Amino acid sequence: DAYIAGGATTHKDSIVGEQYRLNAKPNSKILFGAQDETWESEAQEEIETRFGFWAESPLCWPDAQRVNTLTGLVRLAVGTHVSGGEVLATAEWDDDGRAFASNIMMIDADRLSTPTSIDYARNLRIRSGVERSKKGAPIAYHIRNEHPNDAQRYGGYFGQASWKRVKRFNPWGRQQVLHLYESLRPDQTRGVASMVTALSEMRMLKHF
Repeated sequence: DAYIAGGATTHKDSIVGEQYRLNAKPNSKILFGAQDETWESEAQEEIETRFGFWAESPLCWPDAQRVNTLTGLVRLAVGTHVSGGEVLATAEWDDDGRAFASNIMMIDADRLSTPTSIDYARNLRIRSGVERSKKGAPIAYHIRNEHPNDAQRYGGYFGQASWKRVKRFNPWGRQQVLHLYESLRPDQTRGVASMVTALSEMRMLKHF
């Protein structure tokens, strides 16, 4: 829909803009126990400059797929949140000559789903692919190897899909899964797009 596409673009422009920049605020008092404004100013300039070269490199180092810069990833996340109500990504580590091995893999939220195996179907702690603890905290995510609408290359039919269980945190505490959404009700595990409330009105307006 033209109105939705235009609104999503305007939303991304107003939030992200042309470049998503780092605003570093090093605190010398916490780091060294004494205030040093000169060091803070010099450190901020160097950190932001180095970060900018990495984040906006034409080689797209922040993106695991090497398609988007950091600004492109943030714009993609904002647009995805507008249309789908949630953002899903995983933290990757690729030592392939990148300036920094850490990078982000954006994942279509439709791939987050509960495996079809009967063992998982009976597990009440897994809701729409999100595995939770006894208190309801997300502990793992089940990500399908392909989109539900993808057909197998051979035969043109939907084949046997597989899922990968990705823990929210690795053994030493590094967060591996980024799942962003706004909770509208308690115990909610997935996001709801805000534009859903306007779909019926937009359809009526289009026909009118």
